[in-house]
Amino acid sequence: INLIQRIFTIFQNLGSSAIIYKILKDRKNTLNQIYHRIMFGMSAVNVVQSITCLFSVFVAPRGSPELGRYAIGNVATCEMQGFLMELGKAVPVYNCMLCLHYMLTIGFDM
Repeated sequence: INLIQRIFTIFQNLGSSAIIYKILKDRKNTLNQIYHRIMFGMSAVNVVQSITCLFSVFVAPRGSPELGRYAIGNVATCEMQGFLMELGKAVPVYNCMLCLHYMLTIGFDM
């Protein structure tokens, strides 16, 4: 399961990176719109979380019994990974903001 998770994480990172690239390529026009700012924020947080998830085994403290020889980190790297994984909880918040934006735009003509 760990290998499958890492493969999907790579695809997730590529997709979010493509969205960021597309927005930044024409930033004068795109960052003026709320939709693009929400998508940029959601994609940026998603990239950070997916990279953190990709390297999660390696930043665990050395000698962790469940991770074996792959754990080469220390307590500080483990805490950093925990913080960055918690930062990923911002993705559903951005998604809620996107839904609210669409509701106001389509439903109330704002």
